[in-house]
Amino acid sequence: MQKFTILMASLGFAATSLTITPLAAAAATPDGPTLSGIATRSDGSPFSAGAPVALFATTRDRGDSAVGESMESVRVGTSRVGAGGAFAVTIHDLASVEALADESAVVDLEIRAVDGAQLAPYSISRKITHVEDRVLLTDPAVDEEQASARSADPAEPLRITSTTNVGSAPDAGVGDDRTVAATGSSGATPMTQICGETKTKNLGTRRVIVGATYATARSTTGKFTYKAGASSSLGVAYSASGRSGTWSKAGSTSRSSTAGVSFGSRTGGNAYSTYFTYGQYAQWCRPLGSSKNNVYNHVVKANGYAGGSHVKKAPVPSARYCTPLSRRDTVTRKTTTSNTWSNAVNFSGPLGVNLTAKTGWSSSASMSYTNNSSSTKRICGTNGYWGGTPVRAVTK
Repeated sequence: MQKFTILMASLGFAATSLTITPLAAAAATPDGPTLSGIATRSDGSPFSAGAPVALFATTRDRGDSAVGESMESVRVGTSRVGAGGAFAVTIHDLASVEALADESAVVDLEIRAVDGAQLAPYSISRKITHVEDRVLLTDPAVDEEQASARSADPAEPLRITSTTNVGSAPDAGVGDDRTVAATGSSGATPMTQICGETKTKNLGTRRVIVGATYATARSTTGKFTYKAGASSSLGVAYSASGRSGTWSKAGSTSRSSTAGVSFGSRTGGNAYSTYFTYGQYAQWCRPLGSSKNNVYNHVVKANGYAGGSHVKKAPVPSARYCTPLSRRDTVTRKTTTSNTWSNAVNFSGPLGVNLTAKTGWSSSASMSYTNNSSSTKRICGTNGYWGGTPVRAVTK
């Protein structure tokens, strides 16, 4: 079974981590897909047995909401940590997941694990895909036919590390009940809390790297195309207090372009960027019958596409997986994983941390190289051959 190891931030304390089976490969059950993993603290010790874990689906902000507007957050799966920090969460409420998805069938999800005052949130977006009698939640950046074919393929674990500065501890009254909304109960037990998030700030547009080409061989050119509908996974940050210097990266949200960009054919190393809008939100829960929201966390994430383009020179990476590129030929990459840019979105000023970005190759986001010369060149991947998983590619 394919697994991702995801390091999280415990807000106000040391970083925590979750090892999570991605939703694209989650096992199908009568109730819905199941996510499994391990919850540990920064020192490697596991979360306590019995600690609650929950999965929430949240209404997607389309970027046009006003400051003060709230979005619904619905618990769609619950569980508890077992021996060694292991857990598994089955989505028991697929109807709510589908109801909160956008017109492209993409839904924003958040895993929350709580151990005493230790809170580990993690954000992820997934596309609802129906394959025969199964419901798969797949990576929005992957074309549907690819996701269906690869949903059960094994792969090496992908380890994503998040670090945090020590900030304010979550309010002691939050505990299991407010943060995870009584996650110890089964899906059939009514929730005792209403949860959601309220936009507190519009953070405007941010330039985001979506791709790069490195045509270093003479008479070769590289081209990156970002069509309307292309999906990028954009990093998310959490903070218990919302103050600068207390933010930690934990997961991503997928947002799609509503207008295409063709960056043209270029020589040398080039990084290609476009612009997305971002917002800050206060996350809260409140008891049924109460009108007071108990804020326990803050989150910054992308909420829309702004458009436009920016190109700058980029250093050429080392690439040793090489195959010939014949004269006058063009090769194009429209599938597999692309590079994760660790400092793709500059938030070092307001947050004290920069956010990640990743755009998977698909029919909507592709890179190509052309050999314009009369001699054979080489196309070289940084992580694998061009026909496999090159991630980034260089002509030589």
